[in-house]
Amino acid sequence: MKKYISILAAVIVLQSFSKLTGQNYQWGWASSMETGSQYSSILTRHCDFYNNLYSAIPFDSLLILPDTTFYHPEQSLPWANCAIVEHNVNGQYINNKSVDIYTLPGIYVYYPRIVTDDSDNMFVACSFTKRLFIQDTIIEHSVTPYPFTPDVALLKFNSQRKITGASLIGGTLSDDLYDFFPGENGSMYLFTHHTASEQVPSTISFFNQDTVYSSDEFLSITKVDISGNLLWHNDFHFQPYGEDLTYGKDGNLYLWGKSFSDIIFNGDTIPMPDPGSDYSCFYSVITPDGEVTELTFQDFIINPLNIKVNAEGEWFISGSVWDTFIIGQDTTIVPEDEYYGFIGKFDQQLQPLWYHIIPKADDQYLGIMYILESNDNLLFALNCNNEIDLSDTIINAGDKMTTIIGEFDELGNLKYASAIETTNEIRTVTFTLDNCNNPVISGSLKGTAIFGNITINSASYNTQDGFIAKFNRSEQESVYIGTDTTACGEFTIYGPDEYQYYKVNDIVSEQNGITVYETGTYYFACAGQDGCWLYDTINITIHPAFEINLGSDTTISKNDTITFEVSDDYESYLWFDGSTSNSLTIAGDEYGVGSIDVWVQVAEGPCIITDTIILTITVGIDELQNSLLKIYPNPFKESITVDVKDNFRTIEIFNTNGLSIFNSEINHSVSRSIEIDLKNLKRGVYFLKISTSRGALFKKIVKI
Repeated sequence: MKKYISILAAVIVLQSFSKLTGQNYQWGWASSMETGSQYSSILTRHCDFYNNLYSAIPFDSLLILPDTTFYHPEQSLPWANCAIVEHNVNGQYINNKSVDIYTLPGIYVYYPRIVTDDSDNMFVACSFTKRLFIQDTIIEHSVTPYPFTPDVALLKFNSQRKITGASLIGGTLSDDLYDFFPGENGSMYLFTHHTASEQVPSTISFFNQDTVYSSDEFLSITKVDISGNLLWHNDFHFQPYGEDLTYGKDGNLYLWGKSFSDIIFNGDTIPMPDPGSDYSCFYSVITPDGEVTELTFQDFIINPLNIKVNAEGEWFISGSVWDTFIIGQDTTIVPEDEYYGFIGKFDQQLQPLWYHIIPKADDQYLGIMYILESNDNLLFALNCNNEIDLSDTIINAGDKMTTIIGEFDELGNLKYASAIETTNEIRTVTFTLDNCNNPVISGSLKGTAIFGNITINSASYNTQDGFIAKFNRSEQESVYIGTDTTACGEFTIYGPDEYQYYKVNDIVSEQNGITVYETGTYYFACAGQDGCWLYDTINITIHPAFEINLGSDTTISKNDTITFEVSDDYESYLWFDGSTSNSLTIAGDEYGVGSIDVWVQVAEGPCIITDTIILTITVGIDELQNSLLKIYPNPFKESITVDVKDNFRTIEIFNTNGLSIFNSEINHSVSRSIEIDLKNLKRGVYFLKISTSRGALFKKIVKI
């Protein structure tokens, strides 16, 4: 039956309807895992920023993983040891990332929970008794006369999943972990229960950073930073029952449950509204700074079993109804010794906005309805059998124990519901969302289970193995980064600009453009702050890069020639003049006086390399000499006359042995022409050097 508050709606009853369609709902993937135990289960606890899923797998003596086997023959208790495993976004088991957490024969590892940080460190919190073993590390229970009561261990592993740290919450008596989840800015919250009494009081150490002495039991909410530093803890003293802690999307923590006693917090007592009753429901709101803004008993109209809170502080509640149920003008009478299911949405004052009652038939199993909130829609997973009436829609679950997965929209309309087909039994134990708001279920399986077009099996019909499956609420988005390509030396992979994070294989950057240097297949992904990654794959062939060098800029006379050459090992060549051999000869008189750009383009595969130099062509040396310097008569008998068309400073004459036989400084402001008396020279060949502002000019002279 479907009830709306102040809303009149026409109801259409659909008989024996097993599936609703509103968008492209489909199972993405599913897999099972054998442990060798008769009571195996997979408990998916966490989704990291890269959309990898982290699960705890309890086992007794043997766990067989795709890349390793954990074996502890001395252990016989089911759920005694625990492995932490990882699956990627496609459900593939990630090799070499599993962690074996085990303990002594006859005792247990309890309630393992998992958190990761931005650096791919992994944190595991769990309860244990006596002693814990991880790799080569032994963790001992805190000193107490009662070592077989649990302590809480917080373990840190690096990105290679090697343990790097461990610390404890522990005291005289039982200190038990109930939950562990990430907070804001890399912080983490632990929700723990602590036993004490007046006869046996307890002293509890919180990571050796704070100590609490208590003579009564209490619940504690503890906040630590990424380094394990204690930020705060709040302790609520009462006799709890069915308590839980929810991290709301408004950033606050919501502690709720039932109490058999008054609640004491910071010395203040919140009295039970009806001390004569068996218990009373309560809730508390705690800010990220640890401030308790509300702590009150609440007369819930139902027995709440799951609570989620959206960004506006509105509540989504699933639970059970044991007695006559009245909301406004609507009354539901539950048969004696029976219970009905309930799911609904409430405002901040806990007034119902919409709700549904789920009747239960005689001898029918109706389990806890696990819920998740996504953009104000409510997703659920319900373990049950037979026909279930959801919002006046009959879902046929069959006669075997199975899971119905579905979704209500923001007004409480049923958008989708479908039961998993099974030959024996499937039970969902954990229900979580990935970063793209797709639900992931995990738990136990016997026989065969069918998830759309995916079929998985347990080791045998009656063997209970673990399973994990992801349900896609819409078609998986993708990104296109181009076709397979061949590049020279390197290639830069680009994605769309509107995302914040970009990833190529294991390289993550906030810059859109990651350069690769080797041939291979590259897996590209991009994401915003939510960590919902879009994927594409590209094959890149990198051709070795090479260099060519024509040399430095150079000068030749127009009467000279010069040859440029590069290696003949390449596919093709193109020179600036259009020629295509691996060498080029340039004659100066073909281009005349001036400068030209000489370049060559060499191709090999995708590599096209160019080098350029500047070639300067000048007049010939003799012409230059003749244009600046005149000597006459030459040959001479007694004297010569020298005319220079430039500022000159000195004149020297050398014999053929390089000996200076004449040297004179000249004042060019008086004359640019000078006669030199050389009648005392012997006959022969001499060299005349004139130093000018441009340099030195030489001329051979002959005396006869």
